[in-house]
Amino acid sequence: MSRSAPLRAAGAARPREEAAAPAAQPILQAPSLTERVAEALRGDILSGRRAPGEALPSEQAMAASYGVSRTVMREAISRLKAENRVSTRQGLGVFVAAEPPPEPFQIDPSSHEDVAEVLQICELRMGFEAEAAALAALRREPADLAEMDAAVAAIGAAVRAGDLAAEVEADIRLHAAISAATHNTYYVSFFNSLHRFLRENITASWRRFAEGEPTAEAEAQDEHRAIRDAIADRDPEAARTAARRHMAHTAERIARLRGGAAGLRDGAIVPRRPARRSKEGA
Repeated sequence: MSRSAPLRAAGAARPREEAAAPAAQPILQAPSLTERVAEALRGDILSGRRAPGEALPSEQAMAASYGVSRTVMREAISRLKAENRVSTRQGLGVFVAAEPPPEPFQIDPSSHEDVAEVLQICELRMGFEAEAAALAALRREPADLAEMDAAVAAIGAAVRAGDLAAEVEADIRLHAAISAATHNTYYVSFFNSLHRFLRENITASWRRFAEGEPTAEAEAQDEHRAIRDAIADRDPEAARTAARRHMAHTAERIARLRGGAAGLRDGAIVPRRPARRSKEGA
């Protein structure tokens, strides 16, 4: 959105062809005018159109530029102040932050629809899960192991009952328990940032496994138990190896069902290209 493009307030007159459209079903509430102005200004900052350290025009001038009231402009600027994207200097005005805050780590939940992205995330998880398991083997306490045992038992019960939703939650519970057993708040925080994606990804994967990989659930349960046993034995190398093997096998199972078999090349997860058919077999 350009700086000079006025924002149309909610409820303003629309072109005749839009007004003639049939009534739609209720949808989520549209962003408020303040939110839309804040998003436009945020976009100017992130794109570099508003440079770090640059003084913003006066509140009145910006309100005129965006086609909104000074009250709306003031509220939008307040939101960006809360995000540390702008700051106020007494007697001088509002300035773009010299160093914009880093974007928080996040994964788009819709990434589970793209096998290439899923495999990249498996690769990310391979390193994270392996080191988390190794640390858990060194630091776990009785309560940590009890939580892992409860999660492993819940996975088995869900598989026997054919309850996919319960299986997914128990799977996440196990990996969360391993992260918690590191007793490192940053491992726990990073795992929590993966939660929403993992739920979508694991659900989509297990649904496909049920249809095309009948042995996948049993294999995964064996892999989970191997990780748990290595942690129980306080063997960090065995725990690290078991966790890496689990993530590698997970990637292979996903890729077989969603785009050809997967292989490991130089330690990286990559989808293999489908074999070319010979002329005789075509």
